[in-house]
Amino acid sequence: MEKDLFERPDFLYNLFDAIPSLIFIVDEDVRVHHLNIAASDLVGLSENQEYRNVRGGELLKCINSFDVPEGCGRSPKCKGCAIRNSVTRAFAGEKVYRETTCFRFMKDGNQIEVYLMLTVTPIVFEHNKYVLLVLEDITEQKRMEETLRQANQMLARQAVTDQLTGIYNRAKFYDVIDLEISRAVRLESPLSLVMFDIDSFKQINDKYGHHFGDDVIRTIASTVNGVLRKHDYLIRWGGEEFMLLLPHTNLQNTKILAQRLRSMIENCDMGSDVKVTCSFGVTSLHPDDDFNKLTTRADGLLYKAKNSGRNCVVTSE
Repeated sequence: MEKDLFERPDFLYNLFDAIPSLIFIVDEDVRVHHLNIAASDLVGLSENQEYRNVRGGELLKCINSFDVPEGCGRSPKCKGCAIRNSVTRAFAGEKVYRETTCFRFMKDGNQIEVYLMLTVTPIVFEHNKYVLLVLEDITEQKRMEETLRQANQMLARQAVTDQLTGIYNRAKFYDVIDLEISRAVRLESPLSLVMFDIDSFKQINDKYGHHFGDDVIRTIASTVNGVLRKHDYLIRWGGEEFMLLLPHTNLQNTKILAQRLRSMIENCDMGSDVKVTCSFGVTSLHPDDDFNKLTTRADGLLYKAKNSGRNCVVTSE
């Protein structure tokens, strides 16, 4: 069979043409000696042009419509250079070299983005050394992977996001609280927790309706979230209750922040001439604290704030 293939190269060429992958046979100087129909279609050779035995031109000249950076042949980001380097490595003795790369090229006046899996294999053909380049079109696979990745990201966000306000939900708090406690202990860094809720929220719902109540919750969440740092956590704990977890923040600074938030909420325009206030319980991590102790103490301080006339901040000793 090998003897027949070498004596009848047309049979080999026809075999290549039957393969949907892009096939190039190149020499050590990256000059194309043969490419199949699939490859010729990609690089834009018309049916009237000779696609077999494209000699005398480098691979990049053959694939002259690839959108590569200026200074091709020198830039490490140039896809053509990646192919050239692959060929060089193959001639140096590497058995197979595979990589996925993205090509952008113009076809019929439109820019097309194609993901290709490149396989480089040294071969001996007609007593000469060449490299067989096989480019498999995995564009659809990549698009499906990207669609799946985005869907997974969206589901992951939804799993820890409160649907009404867009801030974190209780599940996120459970995810991060033990981690933040452990980090604070390990780094000997302060960690504070604020628990607050909307005063007399049932009366607001009863008087103005639940849609207005939802607007109040959204407005408070947006107001508070707008002054936080990137590594702070604002959690909708449930109903009209919120948790605010503040890494690297001591009790005194947390109390100042809570007073600022209390004032901002009190002066926030809720519409309908409604004045909304919140009560705050503020505490910080103690040496022997765990999740239950920290959250229970914050809840108790919030309860004290409610019993102290509401619209106030109560802190632990």
